[in-house]
Amino acid sequence: ANTLTGMYESGIDTSNAKPFSLIKVADYVSSQSVQSRVETTVHYPFFLEPIIFNEIIQEVALEEQKTFLLEGQQAEVQGEMFNGWTLDSSYQIYYASETVLSLLNTRFSYTGGAHPNTDFSVINFQLEGKLKALNLKDFFPETSLAQLIRYLSDELKDQDAAWIVDESVLLNEELLSLFTFSDLGLNFYFPPYAVGPYVQGPFEVLVSLDTLDNLGLENNLFNILQNP
Repeated sequence: ANTLTGMYESGIDTSNAKPFSLIKVADYVSSQSVQSRVETTVHYPFFLEPIIFNEIIQEVALEEQKTFLLEGQQAEVQGEMFNGWTLDSSYQIYYASETVLSLLNTRFSYTGGAHPNTDFSVINFQLEGKLKALNLKDFFPETSLAQLIRYLSDELKDQDAAWIVDESVLLNEELLSLFTFSDLGLNFYFPPYAVGPYVQGPFEVLVSLDTLDNLGLENNLFNILQNP
């Protein structure tokens, strides 16, 4: 069954129990390839409805795995393989409706260097007859983008992102390309080396719907979520 119903109880007072209903929208697929010292594992959702989402997700996820495997094979053949190569890539659902989708892919990879690497990619799409990629300009006009950049810069300074603090890196639209959206708002992701050295790790900033309203940022996010 794809629907789970029941009663949710919080604490010892069962009189506060509330009914709930959960609908299963996807199964998770784990695809693994192993050859000699190259190992890749990719986890991604397979949607039961709408199945058209799977066209882009499977293509992207499996191509990522294939590319890493081929590059590892080439390194092995050329004698450039040191300590083995590994990839663990996982796609997490942040928002999914009948026509709107937002996924975050977190990649942990090691190719023989001094340390493993962490990076991100996103899948943000809207179904309008065909799948259309969503970007920040679908949510914000140019004037609001500038204000959003100022807000994110301040938030990253509060998190002590070294290269934002010393202004050796200035945020721009390109650095804001890694984002997901949900009922909470917009989440922005900055992998190691984006706004600080590797030792600081990745950074993440949530810009809530309330924050967007309080800042007076004109945006189309609410309309996309509520009227897909």
